[in-house]
Formats: sequence, structure tokens, C-alpha cells
Amino acid sequence: KCLLRLVSFAQQNGSAAFDADHGHESEYGNGSMMLSIVLPDEPGTSRSMHGDKQQRQVDDNLIFLAADHLNAVPMKDHLSLVHLNLQVGERAIRIAAKGPASLYLQLASNALRKLRGDPWTEHYDTALRLYRARADVELSSGNYELGYRLGQEVLENAKSLADKISTYRSISMAMTFESRHQDCLELCTRVVRLLVPYPSKFQLGYIVKQIVGIRRYFRKTSDERFLMLPPMKKANIITSMKFLSQLILRAFIAHKTQDWVAAMFVMINFTIKYGICEDSAFALASYGVF
Repeated sequence: KCLLRLVSFAQQNGSAAFDADHGHESEYGNGSMMLSIVLPDEPGTSRSMHGDKQQRQVDDNLIFLAADHLNAVPMKDHLSLVHLNLQVGERAIRIAAKGPASLYLQLASNALRKLRGDPWTEHYDTALRLYRARADVELSSGNYELGYRLGQEVLENAKSLADKISTYRSISMAMTFESRHQDCLELCTRVVRLLVPYPSKFQLGYIVKQIVGIRRYFRKTSDERFLMLPPMKKANIITSMKFLSQLILRAFIAHKTQDWVAAMFVMINFTIKYGICEDSAFALASYGVF
């Protein structure tokens, strides 16, 4: 009750000039985020200029402060702690505070494990949201071993391909940062095959046929007409275009010429058939290099 009154008072007065140590700035995690002290408006200043920014800082300070107080108090309602720390962890992600995000999401995982039954069965949506967020944070922070393990748990327990896609993307980016280009190439190829029909091997004859067909298309089609293609709307095609872009880059670096050329032609054909998306530009740039 005291904490709720404190939060209410701070919201009413537009001030969060406090923390667990009575007035000092609080450093969380590994120091990657410092909660700033937000003071009330100076007399005569206009809230229209910076009021919204101050209110956002107040809200951020309050939610972190409330989470720290509640985590310090023994609670039997573990599910509430899961939701609280997950919400705070996601807020930390949005303000690029990876250290605190990792801490709060770990606390959410600890509370989730205290619940009865398999969380992936009893609390699927919460478990999916939590483990996807943790995998993304750890992989983007360079904690690859933990991140890959969390990502693998998502891939093993997620019910649909749509639930797995963001984790596949996080893992592929982490492999890129580790310069594991061949592994990333294989992963992207596997994901594309889950999304759309994609041959396991491209024969030279197929590539020659594509070269002839696409060159004929561009000779007959003006730039204006090509740019009037409709926006791409099919979700699985748009997603496959993103992974094909990654595939081309990794194949190019790994000197897998046949792989990146074939993927480029697939992307151009998708653009002609289904419309333009943001990755169509990448396909055309690759065609220019070719």
C-alpha cells in the first residue's frame, strides 16, 4: 500500500526524484542503464515542450522502482511476478537497456519455473513471449551460448512457424556477428524452405533459364511500369524475402556463388509475381552486381 501511494504521489506531482536509496540515482544491471532523476517543472516553463518526455521518464522510473520493491518482497503469487518482470524487461528492451532487460527477464524465468506444471503447456503465451525476449536479449548482447540455448527451447516448444520466425531471425543475426556465415546460410535456407517451395539444389540449367527469362522481362518492362507493381501482401513471401536477403549476403561472403545467384533470381521472381516489398531493392541491387 505504501508503494502504491508513493507511485500515485509521484504521478500527481510529475516527479520521480527518489529511489530505493532515498534520492540517489539507481544503477541497474551492469551499468548499461542509469535511471535519471526527473524534477518538477521550473516555474514559468511550458510543459508543452517537454512535458511528454518528462512523463515518459517518470513512468520508466516508476515501473523499475516498483519492480525492484516487489522483487525484494517474498511473494506466493509467482505468476504475477512473471508478468511484472516480463513487462519491465520488455520496457527495458524498448529503451535499449540490455543489461537490466536480461536481469528482469531472468527473474521472470525464475518465477515461471516455480509454477506447477509445464509452463509451455499451462502458460504457453507467457512462456513464448518470455523465452523469445530472453533469447533475443542474450544473443544481441553477445551471450551466445545462453542465447542459443534459449532460442532452441523456443524452436522446440513453439506451436507454429509464425511463433518461431522472430527467434530464427535473432539466431541468424547472432551467427552473422560471430562470422558463422556457412551456418547462417544453412539456417536461412532451412527457414526459406519452411516458408515457400525452394529447391534443395539448383542445377546450372535452372540458373541459365532464369537469366534468360529475367533479362527478357526487364527488356520489355520500363522502369515506370516496374515501379507500378503493387505492394507485396502475402506474409510468408515477405518473410521469405527477408531470409533470402540474409542468405544472399552469407552465400556471397562464403563464396557460394551458385547459392546467392539462385536466391537472387527467386527474390526477383517473387517481386514480379507478388509485388514489391522493401527487400525487392536488395534483390535488384544484387542483380546489378551479378
